[in-house]
Formats: sequence, C-alpha cells, structure tokens
Amino acid sequence: MKLADMYYWAIIALPFAQIALPFIAVAAAFAAYRQIQTFKRFELMKMLESERVKEARRTLYIGTKKKKDKKWWIFDHPEFDNKLEQAAAIVCGSFDIVWITAGGGNRRFFKKYWAHSILWTHKALEDFLLDRRNPDHGNPKAFSGYEVLYRKAKRHDPRAQSSLRRRTKKTANAA
Repeated sequence: MKLADMYYWAIIALPFAQIALPFIAVAAAFAAYRQIQTFKRFELMKMLESERVKEARRTLYIGTKKKKDKKWWIFDHPEFDNKLEQAAAIVCGSFDIVWITAGGGNRRFFKKYWAHSILWTHKALEDFLLDRRNPDHGNPKAFSGYEVLYRKAKRHDPRAQSSLRRRTKKTANAA
C-alpha cells in the first residue's frame, strides 16, 4: 500500500473516529460511576456489619425488651443504662450515615434489603429518638437521615405488606 493510499483512508476514517470518541468516553464515565457506587455500597455494608455495630444492634435487641417503657437513655434517671444508650447512639448514627452518604441505587438497596433491621431498631428506639429531638435539651434534626430511611423502608416491610394483603382480602370478602 502506498503512502497516498494510507493518507486517503486516514482522511475517510477520521470523521468516524471523531464521532465514536465521545460515545466511548460516555461509556467509560458510566462504567466508572457504577464502580464508585458499588465501592460505596460495599463500604457502607462493611460499616453496618462491623463488630461494633452488630454488637450495638444485639445489645439493643436484648436490652430494649428488658427495659420496655423505662427511660434508660436519660443520664440522671435511675433506669439509665450507659451500655444501652451507647448502643442506641451507634445504631442511630450508623443508619443516619447510610442515608446521608448513599445515593440513588444504594439508597434503594439499603431501604429494601435492610428494611427489617431498620424497622425494628427504629421501633425499639422511638422514645429515645423523641428525647434526642426534643428542642428543650436536644437537637430537633438529630438522626434525620435515619428517620427518612425508616419512612422509606416501611414500604419494603414484608410483614406490613402481608397484613395489608389480608386487610384487602377481608374488605373484598365483606363487599
């Protein structure tokens, strides 16, 4: 092949290469974005599955059943339990961080696949959260990410969906 022929084909191929380059760049950017999101999900899961957070959830599970309707989180209250209060702060803070730092598909992942854990911990900590958000001695926006995550996760609770199906069947049978 002569040099003139190579030049001729290079001139013809140049516009196609210029058109293809932006598509290749967009595909590479999309792949990088997905990789970053996957890495972020992995890091958040590592945090939620760390021994510290798992032990805090375990402590809450056992401790809140024993101290139901008691004010174990108030420092000057006779029922105050330092270990339980620390566990509550760790769990609330962990789920708060998940909602704040996760985005898009990662939020969907956590609210769907972690719904059970989010829901039972929130239920166990309702009074604790109300006290921490009390404007007189707390922060009204305390654990706001956890609260949003809880509201979104309620849609994915299989028990709520099955009871909703049962209620729907009862109303359909009654009609």
